[in-house]
Amino acid sequence: MAIFLLVLLFILPAGAFETEDYEGREVVKGELLLRSPDTETQILLENNGAQKTGYNESLDVEKYRVTVLTETVKLLRESGRQVILQPNYVYRASYLPGEYIDLEDMREAQWGLYEVQAHLAWDVTRGSTDVVVSVVDTGIDYNHQDLSNRMWRDTDGRYGYDFVNGDSDPFDDEGHGTHVAGIIAAEENGSGVVGLAPGVRVMAVKVLDSEGKGTTETVAGGIKYAADQSCSIINLSLGGGGAEIEEEAVNYACDRGVLLVAASGNSNESASKSFPAAYVNVVSVGAMAEDGSRASFSNFGRSLDFVAPGVGILSTVPGGWEELDGTSMAAPFVSGAAALILSVNPALSPFDVRRILVSSCDDVNSSVFSGYDAYLGYGRLNASKAVQSALGSSVPVIGAYAYPNPFSLSGDEAVIITLEEKYWSQGIFIRIYTLSGEMVSEMKGSSGFGVWKPENVAPGLYFYSLSSDVGETRGKILIQK
Repeated sequence: MAIFLLVLLFILPAGAFETEDYEGREVVKGELLLRSPDTETQILLENNGAQKTGYNESLDVEKYRVTVLTETVKLLRESGRQVILQPNYVYRASYLPGEYIDLEDMREAQWGLYEVQAHLAWDVTRGSTDVVVSVVDTGIDYNHQDLSNRMWRDTDGRYGYDFVNGDSDPFDDEGHGTHVAGIIAAEENGSGVVGLAPGVRVMAVKVLDSEGKGTTETVAGGIKYAADQSCSIINLSLGGGGAEIEEEAVNYACDRGVLLVAASGNSNESASKSFPAAYVNVVSVGAMAEDGSRASFSNFGRSLDFVAPGVGILSTVPGGWEELDGTSMAAPFVSGAAALILSVNPALSPFDVRRILVSSCDDVNSSVFSGYDAYLGYGRLNASKAVQSALGSSVPVIGAYAYPNPFSLSGDEAVIITLEEKYWSQGIFIRIYTLSGEMVSEMKGSSGFGVWKPENVAPGLYFYSLSSDVGETRGKILIQK
């Protein structure tokens, strides 16, 4: 369970690492990540007591051990050196303690499946083995009776990779990843539990240790690895600080046609503070309770896409089954629904899958504008409607995108928000919103696109709603300095 121990090897037990607070976020104590520091930067670091401790080839970052992290980062930034630098942020599994359930009570306990209308989706498909969902988490108990036949393997028979211990055995020594995997793909075997997409396969990528903790290095490395294995979907039921190195990994996967789904977080605060869910290219999922309300712990706000069952969710754990609460449990419902969508229509892009998921949600309580609520997003996941929409029926879905995205205030002139080419003759109406739901701009377009010139706006994440005669859609725009 060693997780890049470095100089801590002699003072901490295997698998542990000390943490500290950096600007309100948890980071590995005294550890700094840099991208290609020049000679002057290296000398500056060494003169201030920093020691180079390693190099991560996959992420192309060097690691340094520093005495006072805050002062070192400030020193480098004030020096004007052109170098990417950030602390090694800590990520944690996004769940709350649960309880073990007797096997006899299991079938009735899976209320979440009925809530998202899995039984109707299964009339169309239970999932294809061609669809692979990567569970980037604490690993998976690949011997579990409900999961052993659903595991992906590479050409050498390996189930995935362990970025905590640096080996090819991603077995789950904590339980969280196995629980997530079961929600997605536990097989129908007459006993135990069943996943939302019991016909697809899951890939084990271990990035969190036996305490449910990981770092920028393990999480970003796991995302890139999963994308390189040509998986269809990456499930990220974890959260922590976010910065450039993590977002690079997310965009790397997105560019390779992978849909990324993440837990919005369990702090009952703005979801824009929890990464990777808050990144533009990630679907952010909140948790709902059995009565249809937002779970009291679930993060909210404009970076939230929609909600799924996340309270009292029964699933697999190493050696058995357990009920857990958390947005960690909600995210794999969405990953499972996305897997069903790709099972019936594998030609769909991640963008297509995302808008199908959004457009097919049950609109349970809208308040900001039609179809959106700050606490429930675009609504409650509906797997049946999503599958029907993927087949080309039931739900009107249109495609749109914004570019450049991210938008640079210092270099770009305007954001173009446009419908897909086949809808270019349509007139459209667009509104731009802040994270808090404040409208900052609105525009009309007669040829299928609108032009937004961000003026007097702060850097950050914004959302657009686009409506036309053929339907409506929504999306995110990241404004940078």
